[in-house]
Amino acid sequence: MAIYVYNLQFSVANPQNGMFTPYSPSQSGLGYSSAWLSYNGTGNAPTVSNYPSVQAPLVASQWNLVASQYQNALPLNATQSGTPAADFVLIRIFPLETLANPTLRMTTVLGRGTNGQSPSTNMAQSPFLIGVNARPVIDFDNAPPGAPNWLAPGSDGAWTFCLGGVHGNDNDYSMNVGASVWVPGAPSAYIYGHDPQLHVVMQAKSADAAA
Repeated sequence: MAIYVYNLQFSVANPQNGMFTPYSPSQSGLGYSSAWLSYNGTGNAPTVSNYPSVQAPLVASQWNLVASQYQNALPLNATQSGTPAADFVLIRIFPLETLANPTLRMTTVLGRGTNGQSPSTNMAQSPFLIGVNARPVIDFDNAPPGAPNWLAPGSDGAWTFCLGGVHGNDNDYSMNVGASVWVPGAPSAYIYGHDPQLHVVMQAKSADAAA
């Protein structure tokens, strides 16, 4: 089993273009932004689930930057639905600034990232599941539909979410991540987006992407 986190930093001082902070080699640890990190197996692993869940704060020493050749299309091990997942995907969002009582809502929207017509009629639009069905939209706002209640950050000042375990057949996906941040006293919410890529292969065909 492997666990990956896509780490994203935002700044309320520069929200005009709706961009998370780009990756820079000068970043380090859990301060990397717009980058995939992998769990290195030390200490207690995050309590991941096949279904979306809010996670406890991550420990910086447990995460390594994924090798650069995999940053634009992370290869993931997949299993068929109804079997234990091989790999799990987390999203972590954190602010550049120290903010007073911020809350956040995150949405991910997935779809097949390849061009052209699907080669089969049963090509799922997401490697994550709800029951036995593909789950191409995943929302985190700590509330049932129709009752928004945005989430406070963890004790580390970040929001960390597990999207679930990876299932399905070989495929490429685009995973659009959007976050709305509310800071009391601000004139409006701050809104950001990004679109990391996923490359899903059946477990026997995959190679380890960790650096």
